[in-house]
Amino acid sequence: MAKTIMSEEILLRPAEEADSNDVFLWRNDKASRGASFDTKEISWAEHQRWFSGSLLNSNRRVYIIMLKDGSKIGVLRFDIEAGSSVVSINISPKFRGLNYGKSALKKGCEVYFRENPSVQYLVAKVKPGNTASLKAFENAGFKRHGVGLDHIELILRGAE
Repeated sequence: MAKTIMSEEILLRPAEEADSNDVFLWRNDKASRGASFDTKEISWAEHQRWFSGSLLNSNRRVYIIMLKDGSKIGVLRFDIEAGSSVVSINISPKFRGLNYGKSALKKGCEVYFRENPSVQYLVAKVKPGNTASLKAFENAGFKRHGVGLDHIELILRGAE
C-alpha cells in the first residue's frame, strides 16, 4: 500500500502506473517543455518506457503531488547520486502560480531526507529564465550554488 504524506493542503504519494497519462500531459505542456532541458515533445511510447522504468528504478523516487480533495497537481522526482540527489518538479498547468511548488518541495524534501539519511544534500538545476522554479526552490530553502552553461544550480543541505 502506498504511503501518503500530508502537509496542510499538500499530499505526496508514490507514483504508480495509473499516473502515467497525467505526467505525460504535464511533461508535454508547452510551458513545461520550455522550462525543461529537453524541450522536444515526447511520444506516448517514449514516455511509457521512461515512466515504467522510473517506477522500477531503485535510484529514483517519483511522487505525485495532490490536494486533500484528491486533485493531482504535479510530480516531484528525486534521482539518487553518490551522497546527493537531484530534485525536479513539474506542476500541472491548471495549478501553476498558486504557490503549490514551494509547499510540495518543502514537504517532499523533508520526507526525502528522513527516508534517505545517507543523502547529504539535494541539487536542483534550473534554466536561468525559469523564474517561477527559481523562486519555488529558493522559497523552499534551496541556496544558489553555482551557474552552469545552461542552468543555475541550487543546493539544499540535509541535517548536519
